[in-house]
Amino acid sequence: MIKHCHCCGKDYGYAGWVQLAYVGQQGDLEMRNCPCGSTIAIESSDRIARKREIAFRRWRLLRDERSWCLFVGWDRKHLESRYENA
Repeated sequence: MIKHCHCCGKDYGYAGWVQLAYVGQQGDLEMRNCPCGSTIAIESSDRIARKREIAFRRWRLLRDERSWCLFVGWDRKHLESRYENA
């Protein structure tokens, strides 16, 4: 489910969302009209894609750092002290 209309109670998935009448963009929000007459908004797909990419990069860095710590034999306490001194 992408969005729920609080006016009529209908839920929209991606296929239903793209079929709604496009209203426009306001900042990072994409707005569309529900058949009941209310305007509903979601974060634009560009912003969602950027958030996913940032989350993936953070996960990959964390994974690589943990792997490196295991490789050199560092424990969690050593890793935490490394960040305290930075």
